[in-house]
Amino acid sequence: MIENPSLNIMVIEDNDSLREATIAFLSSQGHQSVGLVCAEEVDETPVRDLPDLYLIDVNLPGEDGFSLARRIRQSQPLAGIILITARGQAPD
Repeated sequence: MIENPSLNIMVIEDNDSLREATIAFLSSQGHQSVGLVCAEEVDETPVRDLPDLYLIDVNLPGEDGFSLARRIRQSQPLAGIILITARGQAPD
């Protein structure tokens, strides 16, 4: 049996329920995760190890998810980035 590696994941989501449910699921799968409410907290939150993966809400208050993803890509080119959204219409 092949074990999945544990990832260090940062979840940036302003919806409390969604953020907490995502962190609970990731933790149940053996991953280390931390949840933040906004992009600005990424720079202010001390972490022992840089995240392997960022789950970023597109519609964050203040700096949006697209801008945050660009900043992360510049400083951590090998980090995984997944943009998430509750938008459901094609024009979005």
